[in-house]
Amino acid sequence: MMNEFINGNDLDGGLREPLTQLTQRIGFIPTSISSLVSFAVELFTLSEGLSPSTAAVREIWSHSVRTGYLAALIAETHSDCSQVIWQSFAGGLLHDIGLLILLSQEAPPFWGVVELALTRGTNLQVLERECYGTTHAELGAALLSRWGGCQEVVDTIRFHDDPFQNSETRFCPASAVFLANLLEGGGIAQDSDGVPNAACEAYLLRLGLWDHIPYWQGRMRDLQNVSLR
Repeated sequence: MMNEFINGNDLDGGLREPLTQLTQRIGFIPTSISSLVSFAVELFTLSEGLSPSTAAVREIWSHSVRTGYLAALIAETHSDCSQVIWQSFAGGLLHDIGLLILLSQEAPPFWGVVELALTRGTNLQVLERECYGTTHAELGAALLSRWGGCQEVVDTIRFHDDPFQNSETRFCPASAVFLANLLEGGGIAQDSDGVPNAACEAYLLRLGLWDHIPYWQGRMRDLQNVSLR
């Protein structure tokens, strides 16, 4: 089953190890999640060929693999449901697919938005909304929803930078992906340094995630072995 979506692609280098480790610990990957992983590999491969920013696509992929694996580790700690763990992994893998749309369709102007965000120290999503009327999180969620992704994974994409808008107040895959992405530094063109602000701290405390942050920060060193090679 693994070979259905790990097929010698250049992008599979960072994916093989976390998938193998997760299946050994959690159990067989559900068909629905396998389809999402296949979708992620195909989408990133297509974007790599279409985008003038190939290096950026690979950087997003590497960040996404690490985020997915860390989100699964977080979910393992807070849920005994294998479906939640796998949805967290898939959500981490797909959370930045909206960036692929912007990089393939709007690369030059989008890099201008990125530069402006970094120069001002402004949240990228704020400038995305000013310039495009939407955000990469909303674009990615709409794409996966149209493709037929389950609501739990769609929500991980929609709320990965803004969990406070999520109507689900309990721990869920979106919670795991939000924290994993935060600890990973926010990915490409983000100004996060992996340190939660006051609003994030309150959110993580409410979900019982805050006290575990030092442990997951320690696991970040292990994740370098699953980045894109």
